Amino acid sequence: AVCRWKEINRDKKNRIEEEEVPDANDEYLLYQTLIGAWPLEPMYSENYAEFVRRIQEYMIKAMREAKVHTSWISPNEDYERAARKFIEAILKLEKSNSFLRSFAEFHAPIARAGIYNALAQTLLKITAPGAPDFYQGTELWDFNLVDPDNRRPVDFTKLRELLTSLAPKDDGDLTELVSRL
Repeated sequence: AVCRWKEINRDKKNRIEEEEVPDANDEYLLYQTLIGAWPLEPMYSENYAEFVRRIQEYMIKAMREAKVHTSWISPNEDYERAARKFIEAILKLEKSNSFLRSFAEFHAPIARAGIYNALAQTLLKITAPGAPDFYQGTELWDFNLVDPDNRRPVDFTKLRELLTSLAPKDDGDLTELVSRL
């Protein structure tokens, strides 16, 4: 899939001093990141634009920490700008975007396996000896990346609504609730 995506996205790369941006390692990290961070629920224009921005910010942080083409001490603005443009181009919501079609086909079975894996890990975390470490706001699927992405505000209204929806009916019969769950 990565080889196919590299070919599909080749024309979206920029060149800086004879080098393609992003390089092969940065491009590979981008595809891995997209597989792991792609939300389960559908994205619409507003939250999709926010997702693209988050991916761009994550990749800039990762590239600076890798210290190959840019760094925190000596940022290479040209490389970073070209990488941002590449990410924006490959994630453009257009029917003609063959990368997104190919990505969606590849992602679907991986996401399903990831759900079962995450639930199994959570079950182990809850039942293993010791005190499980849960963070506020991670009661639902958490696709946050590293700082500062993981410091976004918790949606307490949504959590309250979900918790309220789990309340059993007035008669106290839990059968209906168990059936729904």
